[in-house]
Amino acid sequence: MASTKRMLLVTDAAGRVLAAAHPNEGSASKMNVGLAPMPGQEIHEVEVPEALLRLKAGHEFHMALSHAKFQQATGKLEFPEVSYKKVKH
Repeated sequence: MASTKRMLLVTDAAGRVLAAAHPNEGSASKMNVGLAPMPGQEIHEVEVPEALLRLKAGHEFHMALSHAKFQQATGKLEFPEVSYKKVKH
C-alpha cells in the first residue's frame, strides 16, 4: 500500500482544489497560517499520496493538485490518469 499524508484542501462546489496546506506545519517559526474558505467553498482534511508530496518543482505539485477532484461521497481525492511523453528538443 502506498504511503499517504494528510493535507487541508479548499475546494469549490465542483470539487476542484483551490488551495492546499499541511496541517500544523509552517515554513516560518512562530507563525500560524490557516486556510479560510470563501462562500461556496469548503475545507477538507484528506489523505494525499506521498509521491505527490515528493514532487520537487512547485509547478509540478500545483499541476497535479489542480487536476485532482475531491469526491464528497468518499471524502477522497481522485486524480486523472496521466501519461508523459519525453520529447527531444
